[in-house]
Amino acid sequence: MADRNPTMEFEKGKKYKITIKDGFNGESQREDGSKRPWYAYNLYYNDTLYTAFIDRGLWDEFNRYSEGSIMEVTDNDETPEHWKHDWDVKAVGNSDPLHKQMAAAKNETDIKIEIFASMKIAANWGDSVDHLKANTYAVRKIHKQMVQEIIKEEELFND
Repeated sequence: MADRNPTMEFEKGKKYKITIKDGFNGESQREDGSKRPWYAYNLYYNDTLYTAFIDRGLWDEFNRYSEGSIMEVTDNDETPEHWKHDWDVKAVGNSDPLHKQMAAAKNETDIKIEIFASMKIAANWGDSVDHLKANTYAVRKIHKQMVQEIIKEEELFND
């Protein structure tokens, strides 16, 4: 069996400075046959990689950010119930270089613009919808390869 990260539990009232790695979720089946969703994130705290099983509210907060985001997280709930939370989540930085942050932040509008530009170029090489679609994919693939080559060149010269 693979080694597992230690589990992290957020104590109420304590501020944690963490770095997001990645999240995952699933479902557990109960004895009565019903299913219950669960949510977890791998994150760094004090230079150690932990897995934190979290509620849906904190899951939604973390999903607003990308891998490498540095966050301050506090559960301000003052009740004794372990399942109640009042999350205060603040982004305080990012450990990734800018090009990685920008790639992770790509949204639907960016994608629409990229597709439209690729279609505009691809329209010069065919006269049917099938040609347009195939050529659009080809243009996007070439663009992605060129971007990766430029990033690699910059990394070589900046080291």
